[in-house]
Amino acid sequence: MATVGEEIPYSIDFREREEFFRYGEELCFALEMIILNRNENGATLAEIRDDFKKIFDIDCEAIWGYKCMEQYFKPMLWNSGLDINPVTSEQGCILYYMDVDAAIRKLSSDLTEGMTLILQELDIDLDSYLVKLKKTRDKTGSGSPSFSTNMSQSNSNSAKNTKPKGRRNNQPKSPKKSSVSQECTVCGHILIGDNFFLEMARIDLHRQYTKSKLKQVGQCISGQSLKRAVKNISRVINTIRHDAAVINLGSIDLLQGREVVDMIQDMFQLCQLLCDNDIFPIVTTIPPLANQLHNPSLENKRKLFNNFLEKSFDCINIEDVFYTNHNRVMFSQYQGDARRVGGTTCPLVLWSNVARQRVLKKLKRKIPQMYSQ
Repeated sequence: MATVGEEIPYSIDFREREEFFRYGEELCFALEMIILNRNENGATLAEIRDDFKKIFDIDCEAIWGYKCMEQYFKPMLWNSGLDINPVTSEQGCILYYMDVDAAIRKLSSDLTEGMTLILQELDIDLDSYLVKLKKTRDKTGSGSPSFSTNMSQSNSNSAKNTKPKGRRNNQPKSPKKSSVSQECTVCGHILIGDNFFLEMARIDLHRQYTKSKLKQVGQCISGQSLKRAVKNISRVINTIRHDAAVINLGSIDLLQGREVVDMIQDMFQLCQLLCDNDIFPIVTTIPPLANQLHNPSLENKRKLFNNFLEKSFDCINIEDVFYTNHNRVMFSQYQGDARRVGGTTCPLVLWSNVARQRVLKKLKRKIPQMYSQ
């Protein structure tokens, strides 16, 4: 069975080589080219499946099973290693776009024999297609769809620009009703997080718990997952008086054993909700979970999710606060004992006082810099 990087023999007929598409960079290349052909309006999973079957005469579901799109192709498309940008349309469905700059680089490089065969099946003349892509890039100014515009489908070909724009005015938005919780902010940005931001809000920003069944300060809520944050923010979105937010979420999801692809989808949904209400989202990376470093599966998910955040959003990397210069986790940056929190059966080791101060200092330094970039 062929694996990524192995040389695949091309002596047999193209349409009979199912193993050709089972693994390897040629499969990724085929998916990217199919999506690139639909870049004007975006491609759905169903359209990718149908195009794959129509063009290559290979039934994906017959080879990989009827759930292959959800279990195999969807995680592959969301993987940060591919040059694919998944976005959510106004109708709520996920659309996939190929980064045009990446496509130009890829098509301009040395192609394998398999990739050349794929282009032939797609009826793509390489030279003329590259000219067309370069014109598209020059017209839009960049090759990637914009997060804020593509998520609303107002301009599917606009340049990627997730950097925050200057605020329209310096006045906070007037709430439509009384706020259900005391907002906690840093540099005028509302904090949205789980127990890590909750401790920062309570101790370092001197806020008191809201009177509720859960420990909560504003939108920093004990045991809050990404999915729960979407529901919580939906209920109070009209009461939020600030036009930007800093999000630190995902630790609870990792402890719950959720897949990265589901976490990504929830993060997109949360950020879309904020954007639709003129609240600009800034995310932070997830630092190591001190009592889960022995779990390689969880650590791998955390790193994949962080890679996605840094690639797809305006992101502040707070992960480096917890590492030495030799890339080792500093356990002095964590509290001594693990705590039971809502939302997961796994105990959580929170940040130490020094770590919280360092994270807070970095947020205060990085947020203004993002607006000047």
